[in-house]
Amino acid sequence: YHRYWYFAGEIGQNVLKHFSPSYLFLHGDPNPRHSSQVVGEFYWLDAAFFLLAIFLLIRRRFELLLPLACAFLAILPASLTTATPHALRSLLALPFLEVLLSFSVLEFFLFIRKKNFSLWFLAFCIFLYTAQTFYFF
Repeated sequence: YHRYWYFAGEIGQNVLKHFSPSYLFLHGDPNPRHSSQVVGEFYWLDAAFFLLAIFLLIRRRFELLLPLACAFLAILPASLTTATPHALRSLLALPFLEVLLSFSVLEFFLFIRKKNFSLWFLAFCIFLYTAQTFYFF
């Protein structure tokens, strides 16, 4: 029970809180000043694309390790405080998470394009994102 191990465990738990599904997709920041409390930092549909990014990372795309590592490093200063997860302190990780998200969206639509029903599926995805935007507002 050394204090360094204790603080390392606390910081690790705070980092994991920033990557929890409740924070990222469902409720957002617990502080109502920084979040709408209706949706998380990303839309619900983005959860599938993040899972696809993790699958692509495990499967074959090791160039995704750099944005993922940068996202973890960007969350590290925000996890040193007591109020975690915090939307404003974790803004530094947002570009790296967006790179992961956009890469998985690109890979998904390249896969769908091979199957010759990309126009209908693209229209369906646009409809879903539009519906989520109206739900947010």
